[in-house]
Amino acid sequence: MNITSIIFRSIQNDLISVQDESRVEKMKMYMGDQFDFYGIHTPIRLKIFKKYKSQLQKLNWSSIKELVNIMWRQQQREFQYFGQDILDLFVKEYKKDDWLFLEKLILEKPWWDTVDFLSSHQFRDYSLLFPEKSKWVVDRWLSSEEIWLQRSCLLYQLWHKENTDLVVLEKCIDKLKNSDEFFIQKSIGWILREYSKTDQQWVEKYIKNTSLKPLSVREASKYLKK
Repeated sequence: MNITSIIFRSIQNDLISVQDESRVEKMKMYMGDQFDFYGIHTPIRLKIFKKYKSQLQKLNWSSIKELVNIMWRQQQREFQYFGQDILDLFVKEYKKDDWLFLEKLILEKPWWDTVDFLSSHQFRDYSLLFPEKSKWVVDRWLSSEEIWLQRSCLLYQLWHKENTDLVVLEKCIDKLKNSDEFFIQKSIGWILREYSKTDQQWVEKYIKNTSLKPLSVREASKYLKK
């Protein structure tokens, strides 16, 4: 058994030891009854993560990706959350072809909870290391029929503030603005709402001059002055 498997088994045992069956059904319902859970509160999971932080930081990038892939194969959703926390330790380690790794994670067991984190954290980190390649990836994902990849194109700039690439943002919204998918309409509104904290006038003008779905407009307008 290699070091990656040993660490995983240890983490698994720690998560099982704090499972709370009284919370499982509630958590499953919140996620549309799509995933199994151990019923672990986030602070408890993060406490376990902290226990392994220094050990994880000693692993090479290849071992980290292997460990995260193992996490993604598990039924309980807490493993995917744990895997995302692990990746947050390695924001500078992405290689140019790791967009494939991130695409795989987005498309496996996809729902808003993992997709939003992977896009606004992990793909954001990748895009900062490889800005030109990330634009190519965005074009690829926009042209796909996968709503979770498309949503990721909108949300990876969520926290970019004044560094938001407005050309890319407008291209993404223009491509997706007529979508009837709830998660696409919602994410268009979300990214515009967040950017309105940085440049309210730009968002106001953009909403006025762009034909957006009502849900997108409502979400985008929440912080705008009446």
